[in-house]
Amino acid sequence: MSDTALERTTFYIIDDHSRIAFKGSLPRNAGAYGNFQYHYFADFSSLTESGAYRLQVLDQTTQVFKIGVEISNSLPDSLLRFLRVQRCGDSEALHHKACHLKDATQLIGDLGYKGAIDLTGGWHDAGDYTKFTLTTAYTCYLLALCYELNPGVFHDFDRDGRIDILEELKFGLEWLIKAHYGKNRLATQVQDTTDHTVGWRLPENDPLASVRPAFNRATKAHFGSASAALALGSAVFYSTGDKVFAKKCCQQSEQLYDEAAVASPAGAHNGENHYYDPTDRDNLALAAVELYFLTADERYFTEAKSHIDSAKGGHWISWGDMGGIVDARLSSLYPPSRERLEKMLSYYDSLSASNPFGYPLESFPWGSLAQQMGVGALALMFERSFQSARFHWLALKQGDFALGCNPHGVSFIAGFGWNYTRNFHHQVAFLKSIVLPGGVAEGYIERGVFEKAGVILSTEDRFARFQWNDAVYHDDRNDFLCNEPTIYLTAQTIFYFTLLSSLK
Repeated sequence: MSDTALERTTFYIIDDHSRIAFKGSLPRNAGAYGNFQYHYFADFSSLTESGAYRLQVLDQTTQVFKIGVEISNSLPDSLLRFLRVQRCGDSEALHHKACHLKDATQLIGDLGYKGAIDLTGGWHDAGDYTKFTLTTAYTCYLLALCYELNPGVFHDFDRDGRIDILEELKFGLEWLIKAHYGKNRLATQVQDTTDHTVGWRLPENDPLASVRPAFNRATKAHFGSASAALALGSAVFYSTGDKVFAKKCCQQSEQLYDEAAVASPAGAHNGENHYYDPTDRDNLALAAVELYFLTADERYFTEAKSHIDSAKGGHWISWGDMGGIVDARLSSLYPPSRERLEKMLSYYDSLSASNPFGYPLESFPWGSLAQQMGVGALALMFERSFQSARFHWLALKQGDFALGCNPHGVSFIAGFGWNYTRNFHHQVAFLKSIVLPGGVAEGYIERGVFEKAGVILSTEDRFARFQWNDAVYHDDRNDFLCNEPTIYLTAQTIFYFTLLSSLK
């Protein structure tokens, strides 16, 4: 990025012995973007020798970066550590003590059930201490899919202090099973917005620990998401030899799927849930897909096709939008799913190709990075399924963007790169003064949305020069719009880099 024209300027790649490893010329200006009139691609793709390098243009030199085949393989392991930080209950969490041992003190929304309910365990959803069925189910689903598609990346994660993905997956699934506390009964949330009223504290010091209600506001979407996670989890644990737990997950998945038939349809936000999903066909389709793969029952295949055709597919993937991943999972078996997937990826590919940083969306919604990781993951799934590089660059650009090839030059993944997010909207990280293990920031958001939220930054904005009219990003603990990590975003980022590693 530059304020002045640099076309045909020579650039150099300098190795760690201060030798010129590559020399090239900057091409034509890629156009005005953000606060800069000039953007240039310094293409040194032909430099493939592993090592540490710096890029130099005129008198400006970058920090050191690395080239190597295995570099991104360490990302899934590092990102998994965030889930260990998020553990609730008496559960060997990282960086905090046992907490919330009375979850949940009452159940709201089920007139036929009296008293407390055991919802100890599970993951805190984000920087606060609430827990949700939708995001827990989605996180579990992606962890299971990571293992199914590329188990080799995780083989040694239980050694040398690393995190075992199977242990973390089982931890999440066990909480989902608890949430299914009776026939046609599914808890959807623990704690409410009261959590945000008592100030910053460590979870073991939560003054609300003895007053943490659970809610049952379950819709077909909740039942479908939980069923999908448990079905794929069952397949994973059958494959690893844990047949007792696998059978339990299978039974729970089938029950939840059948019970969805009499559950309330998804609808408008009821005011209590932080997360709500206004559609349910995609959730039910995903459950049917995974139950078909697990049981080979043609009924599930037929219903999966019906559900996803009614939902008309999807686009990026997230906890509330599973149509894209359904089509990706069905694409090799069901031509309409492949057609929808290709059409969707072509749309994002055209947007990405017109942006200097490969950004694939028309605007910057809240949670923009999660949507980017979703686009990238689907592109990688397409490449894996059909051995096609058609959307390869679309996929790669999203990972590059997350790691620093963006208008602020900031890596949104804690600990990766030299200019990475440090001041997450996360109580444990702030109060313990640590770099948040596995933390992933939410990324850019439209300036107007940020200003409307009334966030007051806690420190001077170190990126002030780079904020522009379309979007802003602040590395500030008060900015929950840009800087709050979540379990589902971390899982989605793990999924992206797991798929990327599987293609190398």
